[in-house]
Amino acid sequence: MKPQSQEISPDPDIGFQQLLGALCKDVETAIQHVSVSPSDTFSHMCLLYVVRQLHHAQSLLALGAYPDGALILRSMLEGWCQLTWALEAPDARALRWQAYVGVTNWRLAKQRRAGGLTASDDELKGMEAALAEHADMFMSKKVLGRKAAGQDVPEDPYCENWTGLKVRDLFYATNAAVHHQWTYRILSDWHHWAPHTILRSVVVNGATFTYAPQLPGATAATFMSACQMVLEVAQIADGQLKLGVASLLTAHEAAVIAYGNAHRPPRNPSP
Repeated sequence: MKPQSQEISPDPDIGFQQLLGALCKDVETAIQHVSVSPSDTFSHMCLLYVVRQLHHAQSLLALGAYPDGALILRSMLEGWCQLTWALEAPDARALRWQAYVGVTNWRLAKQRRAGGLTASDDELKGMEAALAEHADMFMSKKVLGRKAAGQDVPEDPYCENWTGLKVRDLFYATNAAVHHQWTYRILSDWHHWAPHTILRSVVVNGATFTYAPQLPGATAATFMSACQMVLEVAQIADGQLKLGVASLLTAHEAAVIAYGNAHRPPRNPSP
């Protein structure tokens, strides 16, 4: 199985968008009629992560050359990293992913109650009871030690996210430090309104302003990275869900690599 042939623009800002669009179309077709049970936790996780990556990719394509594509790519990187981490111990880590919904629901109920909204004692107790089965996996060793010793624990004793890791540590745990150092961290500057990104993106001339063009290669780099994120998440899903598209994904990967070698943008330019 091969991707449909199409004429790819020699302009990498456009060509990588065309490659991403073709890839998304084939991946969406592959998962169109896939059905998994939420009880098959890792399969369910894989399917939802592919769908989320496709939604992100479609948003990127809608934005085109707009620099806010960096915000979407940053999320795509983190989702790819999460699923890659889960793949190392799929049953245990997919369970963490699913069970953490209990922590989120409990926190939301506590916030509603603190804000004077409805969250009854029975509702909170029900959530705590549902959470109890897996609560320990979301507590640090320090908190578990205090709990075992009968000492007081924090009012909210749970980790900040379902992995229990900071984003930086998640990238390092999956041998993806280079993505954190060169891509995710640079995109974070745009996300967090770093002064140099604002000064670079807007040109003020008296009472008027214009948006400065992106640095050369920034758009191409964004879409090239997005192709990689969709490909790698789809490959994990194909292995788990038996989609039968391994050769198709390999062909897409080869097309992206070949085009990238011929039209390589500058390395990870800032938005």
